[in-house]
Amino acid sequence: MHRADAPAVAQMAHAIKGSAANLGAQMMVQICAGIETRAEAADLDTAPARVEALQREFTRACDALTAKLTVV
Repeated sequence: MHRADAPAVAQMAHAIKGSAANLGAQMMVQICAGIETRAEAADLDTAPARVEALQREFTRACDALTAKLTVV
């Protein structure tokens, strides 16, 4: 990621954060908040690692939601 990408990264993180909050995926909210805050400061040094953590948490959240839906 390049520094010029920071505004777009912040915007995407903000959007995902809102969606995650609507689903109750609080860990995703926290990760996105960190990405958003750093991107707003044009600091993308840790973005790749944070995005990887977000991907892992997304998978975990999907599995948890699927498990809840199959119980119904």
